[in-house]
Amino acid sequence: GRPRPPALPMEGVSVTVRPEGLLEVEARDGEERSGLVKLYLSKRYQFAKTVLFYYAKDGEVDTRPMILQALLEKKRVFLPKVKKEDNSIEAYEITSLDDLSSGEFGVMEPPQKARPPDYSQIELAIVPGVAFDSEGNRIGHGMGYYDRLLKRMPNAFFIGLAFEFQIAPRRIVREAHDVAVGEIITEGRRIFPKHQRKC
Repeated sequence: GRPRPPALPMEGVSVTVRPEGLLEVEARDGEERSGLVKLYLSKRYQFAKTVLFYYAKDGEVDTRPMILQALLEKKRVFLPKVKKEDNSIEAYEITSLDDLSSGEFGVMEPPQKARPPDYSQIELAIVPGVAFDSEGNRIGHGMGYYDRLLKRMPNAFFIGLAFEFQIAPRRIVREAHDVAVGEIITEGRRIFPKHQRKC
C-alpha cells in the first residue's frame, strides 16, 4: 500500500507528502548554499527500506536533513567510507550522525565495521556529482570511487542530487567505467532520463 507520511521531522526541517506522492523536504539549514532548498524524492525513496546516502562536501547538496529523516523513518542508512590504500569505497550502516568522524579528504565518515554490507540489499543510492546531464550522466571528483561502488549494487536505483547550475546544457561524455543515475533532483525540478519511467 501507499506509505504513510514520515514520522515527526527534526527541528529546522519541514516534511510534507504532496498529493502526487512526492516527499517534499524543506531544509532550513543556514549552511545550505541557497538558504532554503527543497529536495524532492520519488516514491522509490518512500518505499526503500535500505538507502545509501553521501555526506556533502565542497558545496554539494546537503543530505543531513534527509539522513536524519530516513533514520526517523526507521530505514537502514548507509554512508561511504574511503579506503585510500586501494582507492575504493565501502559502505557502512549508521544509526546516528553522532556515529560519524572526519575521514579521508575531511569528509565525515562512518566507523569501519567488521565487514561491509550485502550490497544486493541496498535499494536506493543517493549520489553526489560535480555535474549531471539530462541523460543521467555525471561527472564526479575524478577518481572513480563512486562508480566502482555503485557497480556493486545490482538492485539499487540511483538518484543524483544537484543544484540547478550543476545541470550541464550538453551531453556529458560517458566513459566505459561511468555509472549513470536514473533520476536527478534539483532545488526546482526532477529530471528523468528518456530511458527511465517516472516514479
